Amino acid sequence: MFNFKRLFMTIIIITLLFQDSIQRIIPLNFIDFVDEFLVIILTFLAFRIILKTKKINKIIIPLIILLILFTLTGTISLFKNSTYELKIFLESAFLSIKCFLLIIDIGIIGINENTRKNIINIINKIGIVCLFVGIFNFVFPNMYSNIFKFAIVTYRFGLVAVTSLFYHPGRFGWFMLFLSLMNFLLYRFDKCKNNKKLFILFGICSFLSLRTKVITSVIGLLIFNVIMSKKVELNKIIFEFFAGILVFISFNKVIMNTYYLY
Repeated sequence: MFNFKRLFMTIIIITLLFQDSIQRIIPLNFIDFVDEFLVIILTFLAFRIILKTKKINKIIIPLIILLILFTLTGTISLFKNSTYELKIFLESAFLSIKCFLLIIDIGIIGINENTRKNIINIINKIGIVCLFVGIFNFVFPNMYSNIFKFAIVTYRFGLVAVTSLFYHPGRFGWFMLFLSLMNFLLYRFDKCKNNKKLFILFGICSFLSLRTKVITSVIGLLIFNVIMSKKVELNKIIFEFFAGILVFISFNKVIMNTYYLY
């Protein structure tokens, strides 16, 4: 049976993920603002719910306070250290906080279990497609560049920094890392072995972007998993310790190059 809601969600998610790639193929300016429009609409709906119910979820209040402090800190710093135009200031402020607004909006509006599962399923399937294209990108870079002309092909230390269906390796890296983290959390709470496999698979593939932030984040994730374990499992600690060391040694040049650069 045709599911219009699922199709709509798929189109929105694909548009949000591949804005830059789509725009380089079909130069439509409005595509570049889809995420901003979405956040504005959700913020309006969230504000409407607050006015209607006259209450806010206690879990959301600390996030709102942090958002206000973040915005105030940036604004005070701007006034003290920079020259600015009001229009550019408002645009920059919104771009800086839109991710936080999205999290708060969803927390206020809520999301039912069926929709949550659909979104996770769609994102994982898109990730699998990106993964296979990424491997093709890594193994056959010349063929890849001939097919995906919108993407930037770069090399680091003689290796291809994978771009996949994105236009830049950094985007591919963060998406793989996001999927790895998402499946890591799903596995921790639901104990589904499929999520564990996807967590490891996406985590490994995130390395192909050769971005230092992604690599160090995976190491951080392994450490975080040990810290958050409810019971101490010596074999898990040893495995994740050596996994972190192995990642650091394997990508030592990439990490240290970025360290010295900054």
